[in-house]
Amino acid sequence: MHLIMHLSTILERDPRKLPKSVTWFSLRPEYPFSSPCCITCARRYIDIIDEQLAFLYARRLGYAAIAGFAKHSQGVELNDPTRNEAVAEGMAQRVLKYGGTKEAGRVMGGEGCQIYVSLEYEVSQIQETCDPKFQTDVKRNCN
Repeated sequence: MHLIMHLSTILERDPRKLPKSVTWFSLRPEYPFSSPCCITCARRYIDIIDEQLAFLYARRLGYAAIAGFAKHSQGVELNDPTRNEAVAEGMAQRVLKYGGTKEAGRVMGGEGCQIYVSLEYEVSQIQETCDPKFQTDVKRNCN
């Protein structure tokens, strides 16, 4: 029951109910300050974006746990290298679309540990919720 409440909190959190300090930007890569030398201003926006990323990543972990439960109940391996590659490539394409580099997207999408941390989270949630003896080897092939 604790897990269900935890996941529902993550999955149902409405970004409009976040603290007023969290600002949501448009998807276009616009820079809201005029001076490229304004490090304080740039850091302020980086912090705001980091807050958004943390919120989204917590939601992603919640859905990863749900996928992990489904895989566990169906007897499917949690770690699927083909899926991992598809996730990394998908993120590479998305980041490229918004003005970043394909390499940065691949790192964010999986090669930089996101997938492996999600898999570790799936394992911990399965162990805490329904199968304390569940074990699987999650190899981290990240830089």
